[in-house]
Amino acid sequence: MAIPRQRGFYLTARRLRVSLLIAALLVWPVPAAAQNNANAVDINSLAADAFPQMTLFFEAFNDQGQFLSGLTKSQVSILENETALPLDELQLMEPGVQIILAYNLNPTFANRTAGVSRFDAFQTVLLDWISANPPILNDDLSLASNTGLQTIRMRGSENWLQAVQTFQPDLARQQSSLLSLSEALDLATDPNPSTLMKRFILYITPLPQAGSLDALKNLSARASQLGVRVGVWLLAPANAPERSAELVTPLQTLAEQNGGQLFIFSGSESLPDLEQTVAPLRHVYQAQWTSKIAQSGSQDIRLQVEQGSQKLLSVPRSLTLDVQPPNPIFLAPPQTLELGWTNPSREIPAQIQPASTEIRALVEFGDGHPRKLSVTRLYADGILVAENKQEPFDRFIWPLSTYQQSGTVVLQLEAVDQLGLSKKSIQLPVTLNIAPKPDLAFNELLSREQWLITGICALALLVLTIVLRRRRHNPALNRVQKRRLERDPLTQPVPIRSEPPRKAVSHKVSSVGAPAMLRRLPDNADLTAAMHAVPVPGGEIPLSRREITFGRDARLAMVVIDLPGVSPLHARLYRVPDGDFFLADSGSVAGTWVNFAPVSARGTRLEHGDLVHIGRAGFRFELSQPGQQPQLQVMPYEEERL
Repeated sequence: MAIPRQRGFYLTARRLRVSLLIAALLVWPVPAAAQNNANAVDINSLAADAFPQMTLFFEAFNDQGQFLSGLTKSQVSILENETALPLDELQLMEPGVQIILAYNLNPTFANRTAGVSRFDAFQTVLLDWISANPPILNDDLSLASNTGLQTIRMRGSENWLQAVQTFQPDLARQQSSLLSLSEALDLATDPNPSTLMKRFILYITPLPQAGSLDALKNLSARASQLGVRVGVWLLAPANAPERSAELVTPLQTLAEQNGGQLFIFSGSESLPDLEQTVAPLRHVYQAQWTSKIAQSGSQDIRLQVEQGSQKLLSVPRSLTLDVQPPNPIFLAPPQTLELGWTNPSREIPAQIQPASTEIRALVEFGDGHPRKLSVTRLYADGILVAENKQEPFDRFIWPLSTYQQSGTVVLQLEAVDQLGLSKKSIQLPVTLNIAPKPDLAFNELLSREQWLITGICALALLVLTIVLRRRRHNPALNRVQKRRLERDPLTQPVPIRSEPPRKAVSHKVSSVGAPAMLRRLPDNADLTAAMHAVPVPGGEIPLSRREITFGRDARLAMVVIDLPGVSPLHARLYRVPDGDFFLADSGSVAGTWVNFAPVSARGTRLEHGDLVHIGRAGFRFELSQPGQQPQLQVMPYEEERL
């Protein structure tokens, strides 16, 4: 390999360069291009995928165009629609740079000054830069020439050194063209390993040909569109800007419009430090903050950097967001709850059991941006009954101890997120079936006077035992009673015949002293007629027993109703110790109704004048001593007007 000989050659070139600097009278360096990034803050990208956690990447430069690498969180703030917010995190990142060396060679590169060719001078500077800058480990290098791409995306300084050293073209046969620059721009369109990775092209070229100036302008515009920084090292006489301004100007524009510099090298000048150009491209800041945006639409995001008394403000970046309130949903809600009572005492009254039940919920974010919740609430009939201000937000304990009677309760959920956005769920009706409340006086009698009842029962048992013994020891009394039984026809055995089913309403219950009565109404009476109908003569059913059953089957029901729709055992009517009457359904098909409302198996309390329907059979419930009772009113239904 020729690498050791080339290294010695590069050392000789360095010594010659020092001596030539003294005699460099024709050095004409072109002024550096005005830095577009001087005193500026540039937002590279903005991400809202994890809203309200926001992320942006930015660069900050001082008045000399140098990258500000020592910023802290306190020096940076975010402006959301002109509202200042602090940062959560600030991190300096080093994603690296895609560097492309583009050689446009011709025979003039072989010209020598003090024994060093122009091409070798360029190569020496490039090799020194690679050896002296470890940051290039995060960069990748490509090399293009008049014949196309020589190396593509090479990583590691050792590989770079080898690639540059082994590039030894036949300069005498090289023909100037724009192919290397075009190939470099094509390569710059390929995706980088990181979206934050910037691109830099170092274009080493002689003066362009007059016929290629239009193509050069097009390539310059393309570089601007791609966001590729371009630096130009021009191999030309020192007075080229004066003698060949029409050829130098397009190259000047190529560099200045794309954030680079133009440097003219006649053979004796010291070439620029390439690292000063590349270093600002290696770093970028990552800033994270918690957004306070609470409405959909276009949002303006700006970044402000304060360094001493100087404030740098970026150009606004527009961001469109879809922000919707959280949507709470009932998860497997109950439709019916069965409630009972605990046994009461004088010290502890009867309590509803269970005393509470769990309600589960699910909170969705229709905008696709799940975020933290601040509070969730549960309402029952519009009253707040449970609230969560911390995890878990999806579970509620609904207290039930305040409910005393059966009925329907309407539940509703509400969720509020960290942005203050809130939404309520649909209304969910839940039926509460509550058993009758136990009688405290009866329970106290059983508990506190149990000794008295036990004594009375024991005394009665003793008296009965004495009477039976006396009868057993009195033969005369036994014979008299035996003769009486033999002469009484009611006590004689008779054959038992099966009783045919009764086909009409049976009134076997005695009406003497009945506290209430069911009066039969005419069949097929409409709503208004049923309220004012005259009872059917002879259709009274006295309610003197503690419990009376109704149905079509005489073997199951005490009162037989032989009508279509009446079940074998249809309903039961019972009286509680406090004197109230209750009507309960017994699992019928057609249902049992009070005032045209369905009756459950637990029963509904009857009031004087209530309309009762057992299947199609209609009755009016009347108390023997009604007192003052409310009158049943049926209001016509009117649709709610908006």
